[in-house]
Amino acid sequence: MYARIECEGTRIKVQVGSAEGGSDIVNWDFTDSTFASKGCFWLMNYQMMDLRFDYFNYSPPSTGMQGVVRDSLGNTIAGAAVSTSTGGYSTTSGAGGVYSITGMDPATYSATASKANYNSQTVDDIIVSTGSMTTVDFTITDATPPTTPVVTDDGAYQTSSDSVRFSWSSSDPESGVEGYRYAVSKTTSMLDIIPGGDWLEVGTSTTHTRTGLSLANGQTYYGLVRARNPLLAVSEIGVSDGIKVAKAVPSIAQAKAEPDGTMVALEGRPVTASFTDCIYVEDPDRTSGIKVDATGIAEGALVDLVGYLSMVDGERRISGYSVTVVGAGQPPEALALGNAVLGGGSLDPYTPGVTGGVGLHNIGLLVATWGKVESAGSGYFVIEDGSGAGLQVAAPAGVSLPSPAQYVVVTGISSCESSGPQIIRLLRVRSQADIHVVQ
Repeated sequence: MYARIECEGTRIKVQVGSAEGGSDIVNWDFTDSTFASKGCFWLMNYQMMDLRFDYFNYSPPSTGMQGVVRDSLGNTIAGAAVSTSTGGYSTTSGAGGVYSITGMDPATYSATASKANYNSQTVDDIIVSTGSMTTVDFTITDATPPTTPVVTDDGAYQTSSDSVRFSWSSSDPESGVEGYRYAVSKTTSMLDIIPGGDWLEVGTSTTHTRTGLSLANGQTYYGLVRARNPLLAVSEIGVSDGIKVAKAVPSIAQAKAEPDGTMVALEGRPVTASFTDCIYVEDPDRTSGIKVDATGIAEGALVDLVGYLSMVDGERRISGYSVTVVGAGQPPEALALGNAVLGGGSLDPYTPGVTGGVGLHNIGLLVATWGKVESAGSGYFVIEDGSGAGLQVAAPAGVSLPSPAQYVVVTGISSCESSGPQIIRLLRVRSQADIHVVQ
């Protein structure tokens, strides 16, 4: 004979049989609502010559608290700490936000649920009775707004004067991002939001183009973005790094037709000279060239550039706000010009030629000319081709200069310099290879 008795809380199972694995003589499974409070029971052997107890399991009823931790949106929260103010009882909510604390002493407690980035909740007057699990659910609220949006634009500059596009990203691990609003400003402050660029709700879109604007040439514009979560908590303002507005021009000649202070944009122009203080670029058809205040870009490179027009020492130039190498090749062939026509006349009201200049304006172009060396000085020499023009040739440091009375063919950039009210023609050679002595 054998008997097996299992007790769990108020549930009791009794099995009695002649041999384990055989048919049970007794197989009871019942609930005694008073059993949980008894704490003990008797096993009586009645008219059994041999009784073996080979399995006995008594699980006293649990005493403690249990429940679910949620946020204010009803989402369950795993990883929340639940602890009592007395007794030192604590646990962490698991999957589905469920928690359970057992083995508590019967008493009245205060318990708190908390998690980083959430406002905690405390529940008072929790009564824990012997042999029962008290259910206490918690609601903790998101305490943080979305992250400050990271805002980008279409680059260093754009050529559109009536629209601008911004993109952004933000996150809120606790509640998620419900929507965005953005504005367009001429500074990083919302105090300088431009007409037509007022705050605009765009839902959950993370990119938007604002149209119908009147954007000023050379002005920098910024995107200001704020994110909002479902609890209406709003992020700090995210600001883009700024994008300038430039005028796209199809040629260098047309760039020079713009007044000083205009920001112009040119694409795919070859670099004809690279000096320590500047580079020169010209149109592929060799109709016009210009000095650019940028360095470190090799001859032959193709560049996209944008910058402000100005004039220094009688020569128009572009300040290299942005110069990007987009390809490589060879500079255009040099134009052959006599000394007297170097520099040329005025191109337009904003672009003068040399004083007394004749012929087409050619300041900024790669040219070749010739003559007899009349004199030489520190870093320069003067040649004469018989026209009486007298051309000064400037050479970089380290270049050996020809001697007076030698005949030379020189290649370089048609440039100029001011001398009082006059603008004097000047040729800037790039290297030793630009000077050829004719034997």
